[in-house]
Amino acid sequence: MARDFEALKARVQDVSYKPGTDALRRIGPLLLQAQGLTATAMVRLTATRPALRPSGAPKPARRR
Repeated sequence: MARDFEALKARVQDVSYKPGTDALRRIGPLLLQAQGLTATAMVRLTATRPALRPSGAPKPARRR
């Protein structure tokens, strides 16, 4: 996955465009790829950590 991020970084740094439609056409797919990689990373990180309660959320009821 780190290689995917590095490859994307290189593509983002190498992209050149003109303002307007050209920019959208060139940058759009890179943004979608970045979102996909970030989502995958978040899922993997979440799978390796215990569930966290949001701040201020009530504690779960204790079973007796």
